[in-house]
Amino acid sequence: MGLQGNTPIQTFEGKPMDFSSYSQRFSTQKAMRIQENTKSKCRKCQ
Repeated sequence: MGLQGNTPIQTFEGKPMDFSSYSQRFSTQKAMRIQENTKSKCRKCQ
């Protein structure tokens, strides 16, 4: 968080961080994790 999500080089070069790009991807990432997790259910969940 000290570099606001940038790599050290990006911060050194003065690249601003766009946090909206992170929040837009959260729902997509969550859906992908749920899909992957449902592929291999434990014995109790089957």
